[in-house]
Amino acid sequence: MAARKARPATPEELLAELSDIALGRRSYPEVDRSGNVLEQPPPMSARLKALELLGKRYRLFADAPAAPGAGELRVTVRVVDRIAEEPPG
Repeated sequence: MAARKARPATPEELLAELSDIALGRRSYPEVDRSGNVLEQPPPMSARLKALELLGKRYRLFADAPAAPGAGELRVTVRVVDRIAEEPPG
């Protein structure tokens, strides 16, 4: 029997897992000092990191607030209709 090759996670699976971590809906096995396996929610640092990654994915954060008219570009074109006449030569 051939070994199955692990496939990468799909974007949907990644987002679902990040959402579960961020919202504390998942628990993960952790071994205490006595060797007992306990199901623990993700630590707050992992939850915050998951929230940060989700916020970046959905572009919820901006580096700086946008100034009014920041997305506008005004271009002025000046057309000059003079052609210098060169002497025939």
